[in-house]
Amino acid sequence: SKRMEVNVKPARSLLGWLIDMGCWLLAFIGLRPIRWHRERMLALAEASVSGVRGGRAACEGLLGDQTEFLEGARYFVELIDDRRKITPCGLIVLTGFIQPILEKRKLLIENWLAHPEVPITTLKDVIIVSGLPRSGTSLMHQLLGADPNSRGMRAQEMLAFSDPTQVPHTREELFTDPRMKACDTAFDDIERLWPGYWGRLRSSHPVLPSPTVLEEEFAVFFYCMGLFIHVNLCSPHMDFMHWLLRDDNKRGNYIFLVRFLQMVQQNTDYSFDHWVLKSPFHMMSPSVMRPVFSAVGGCQARCVLMHRDPAIVMPSYCRLIENWLGDLYWPYGFDRNSIGRLQMLIWKTATDRIMAWEKQEPAENYINVMYDTFIKDPVATVANVYKHFNMNMDEQVLSSVRQCLKNHPQGKHGRARHPHLTPLSQPHPPTIVMTWQHTDSRKRLSRPPSPTTTRGFGSTS
Repeated sequence: SKRMEVNVKPARSLLGWLIDMGCWLLAFIGLRPIRWHRERMLALAEASVSGVRGGRAACEGLLGDQTEFLEGARYFVELIDDRRKITPCGLIVLTGFIQPILEKRKLLIENWLAHPEVPITTLKDVIIVSGLPRSGTSLMHQLLGADPNSRGMRAQEMLAFSDPTQVPHTREELFTDPRMKACDTAFDDIERLWPGYWGRLRSSHPVLPSPTVLEEEFAVFFYCMGLFIHVNLCSPHMDFMHWLLRDDNKRGNYIFLVRFLQMVQQNTDYSFDHWVLKSPFHMMSPSVMRPVFSAVGGCQARCVLMHRDPAIVMPSYCRLIENWLGDLYWPYGFDRNSIGRLQMLIWKTATDRIMAWEKQEPAENYINVMYDTFIKDPVATVANVYKHFNMNMDEQVLSSVRQCLKNHPQGKHGRARHPHLTPLSQPHPPTIVMTWQHTDSRKRLSRPPSPTTTRGFGSTS
């Protein structure tokens, strides 16, 4: 049936099934032992601004105006449907994700206020990998981060399952970081409710605590309610989506990211000469990103922009969203059409912004990389990035990049399958309507940059 095609039936363990069915039966007699505590979450958000030492004035002196953060938190918290859409197990997991974020946000801000040397730390220069999801950004991130002279972020350093202020001081401490165990414990708790959850997710994106695998810093944006992945939890209400898509409220997100990196750099004893960051979500606010790194962090930020046809990457990314969120819902409550509509809106907006940004930005500040060229010869592509940014790629760096490539083969964590998704080249996509099929942005994204210029996001002029 059509309903079976476009909706998701999550996998559940016996424990998860007993929790969900028990709460469902108790609801008939007016009891709700597991619920979404809106007042508690909003109080935690407010406490992370006004409850720190020095109050809201001190917080805003460090991070800028916090009105937008509080507005985003209110939209997200109030629009979660805990009665009809999300299961009790889903609420347990969502609460265990959002509540620590808001608690650790306050902890981070208090730490930065207590250490005035952190905000005045001059950041090392930054290389930012961005582009549409599923366009090779993760592999490029790992290869650039293999440089011994670089520093990237690991999942356990950013996630709120443990204390993010406990920065490893040496390279050796990266391998003994106790926060990896805390993340593993949190992941295991989810696996007890939904068997195979992390296996399905890692077939699309390798989310795991590791001393060697870099993770994208969108996890830091979680502390600022930059919950792009979780926007479907608030649909069909669009207030949170509209807040996310605004370009004039992202300065606070990037100031928070700069403060986070300053904290890590200040507490890192080993030397490195540049940061390597990555997130497709940087496409949302390129006009804010570089000025904040320059003005607040005192560093130069340059971008590696990955290109791949949206008609290929969007079905894959929508499956990633399904793997991430689908188990939170009641059976057949997660509409795949809804995923497609919202994600298309997000990434069409992001593509338009990055193309407009490139027209204004000097060519030496970014480089365009086509996915097919990159996959054909990753090492040569990385060497070209170094050459474009006038960076030294000696034999040690080259050897590290090659070894990293051996350690991260495609499909290492399995491959996501999309039997319900039809490529745009075929007629009548049944479940995700790709409005990009004939748009200018798709044509420009799909076309390689001119060999004589780096200007234009996928354009030849």
